[in-house]
Amino acid sequence: MNFAFVFHYIFSCMFCSKYAKNNTVAIPHYYMTENSPYTNSIVITLLFFAIILFSTFFSSDGMIGSFFTGAIEVAPFVLLALFFMVSKDFPIFRRIAYLWEVLFIIFLTIAVWGVSLIALVPSDIVLAENFDALEGDIDLFVSIIIISIGALCTAFLSGACLLRQVAEKVALYIPIDPDSDLHRGGLAIIVALILLPFISLAGTGMPILLSEAHLQGMAGAESMSSPFTSLVSLVWIVIASFLIAGLFTGKTLPETLQRLGLVRPTGEEVGIACGTGVALVGVFLAIDFVIKMIFTTLGLPTTALYEQQLMLLFAGALTIPGAIIMSIVAGFGEEISIRGLIQPRYGIILASLCFAALHAFQYHWDGVLSVFFIGLIFGWMRTRWNTTTTAISHTIYDLVYFSLIMAGVVGII
Repeated sequence: MNFAFVFHYIFSCMFCSKYAKNNTVAIPHYYMTENSPYTNSIVITLLFFAIILFSTFFSSDGMIGSFFTGAIEVAPFVLLALFFMVSKDFPIFRRIAYLWEVLFIIFLTIAVWGVSLIALVPSDIVLAENFDALEGDIDLFVSIIIISIGALCTAFLSGACLLRQVAEKVALYIPIDPDSDLHRGGLAIIVALILLPFISLAGTGMPILLSEAHLQGMAGAESMSSPFTSLVSLVWIVIASFLIAGLFTGKTLPETLQRLGLVRPTGEEVGIACGTGVALVGVFLAIDFVIKMIFTTLGLPTTALYEQQLMLLFAGALTIPGAIIMSIVAGFGEEISIRGLIQPRYGIILASLCFAALHAFQYHWDGVLSVFFIGLIFGWMRTRWNTTTTAISHTIYDLVYFSLIMAGVVGII
């Protein structure tokens, strides 16, 4: 398929009337690929492996480095889906897919476990390599035990989701096919993505992205929050979502767009999205206040304890260009991947939990609870309208919120 046409078509389908009418689009047959899904899967797989190898042996800083780093972040998910898709015709790939899945879950578990432990240790001790000072620290020992046991349990539960017997029970509540290796594999990854951030937050007692070690590591790394890096991240999230949904490997472009809920919004839907985005800012300022009051009354820590750290973390979004770019990246990236890709297959609850869990690296439990609630609202909007509408609403919500922070009307938390 002509890739330039693909992205032009996507844009036209969502926002223009030249190619779209009543949310349907006729695509010229000569743009459709004549290759088999198997051939396309192999080609895409080789491309991603080539990117990984290039990044490993020829890594560089700047724009090129950011571009390939963005690809590596989504590559494990894309490759896992491709292996399962190819396994339908070539059984040997089924073993490769399951091996990849197990290794990926182990990698995620070890990565979160390791980063959480780093967040627990004061940076001055790490820099001085004075680890003897940690002897007799009971709180640190308990935290390590919690994180370690939690990580092992997560790996076990995620692996259990690969079993057909477990998938049959889960299928009573969400629309997955217990006989589908792809569905079971996706469920296992989603369980890991939900549990690991929560275990990290429970064990460390802090959002690890706000830890001293992480913030010091960000010092001088301006590219981490640069507009280009954020846009590259969005591009790769969109590409990954389309490929995992089956583009080029079983679905045509219109079928993939339908699967992800990406349509050309009507004027009414745009108005609903914008109005809802603005209204949700006021609603969740009130909800956040109530949640914070409850947590404070119960003596529980809140994200407000980390206001200065949050300002540092979101510094790149607290300028006019940064706010616009970060709002678009978060709005469309998160909605296409969470509400577009995950929710139709795994349900609104798991999708909202995944959405909240991914924010547990930057918010405490009060903030995570608030994100879960707004995830439920965006999930309902996805069901009621479409992903495009929720993406616009999410973008407007973030943009208005960042604007209020920059204007000094509200705090960052």
